[in-house]
Amino acid sequence: MKISNIISWLLRIIAAAILLQTLYFKLTGHPESVVLFTKLGVVGIESNGDKGELFMLAIVVMFCCLILLVMHRKEGINLIRKISKK
Repeated sequence: MKISNIISWLLRIIAAAILLQTLYFKLTGHPESVVLFTKLGVVGIESNGDKGELFMLAIVVMFCCLILLVMHRKEGINLIRKISKK
């Protein structure tokens, strides 16, 4: 297996694991999620004394996805072309 394939899968697993971890809190109406999503304006980096942990996890997911977009840009362009022909 190529190193690029390993990196690609590792980035996907990291992003998916973080998103799956937060899913429970969002779908169950956990009090911390309710507070976070009911704030008006810019939420900020720190929420409920978490010292920016949620913010950092969001940044990690964003970078994983950006790297994946760059790595798989040719497949994405081909998919867009295929869909636009229909």
